[in-house]
Amino acid sequence: MGRMVSDLLDFTRGRLGGGIPLERTRNDLVLLCQEVIEEFSVTHPDRRILLEGDARCEGWWDGERMRQVLSNLLSNALRHSRQGTAVSVRARELAGEVELAVSNEGEPIPAELVPVLFEPFRRGMPKFRPAGSLGLGLFIVHQVVAGHGGRVEVGSGDAGTTFTVRVPRGA
Repeated sequence: MGRMVSDLLDFTRGRLGGGIPLERTRNDLVLLCQEVIEEFSVTHPDRRILLEGDARCEGWWDGERMRQVLSNLLSNALRHSRQGTAVSVRARELAGEVELAVSNEGEPIPAELVPVLFEPFRRGMPKFRPAGSLGLGLFIVHQVVAGHGGRVEVGSGDAGTTFTVRVPRGA
């Protein structure tokens, strides 16, 4: 319930105000990924979550918001993956930015949903929008990434689905 209220507040800030507020501090994306994956390993002990990353991916981001991005993407990846398959998280440095990618093996996202995936409250096929979901997770991911000056993309096919986030390292 607390997460739903938080998501609704973020939605309101994103739509009515100047976007979701960010408090940038120096962070390491690989360490943030390790922390989030440890939390998910406790709540999903039967699932394998693999982390591949550069030794360090440092930059100036809102650490809590970047955890929220990964948490939303990881939650979706686990929910929509094939039983018995692993979910992969990759963090790496690129020229002036970092990349975070979350991949799973599962049914592809229907082509008609891809253009509206990041819109709030969008109703898709029932199996792609679980009961109790407000449909704000990917909207919030998009808002947080955009607030950091980045972008988020999705690729989906027979081999699985990958959400890729790229954000500048900041200053």
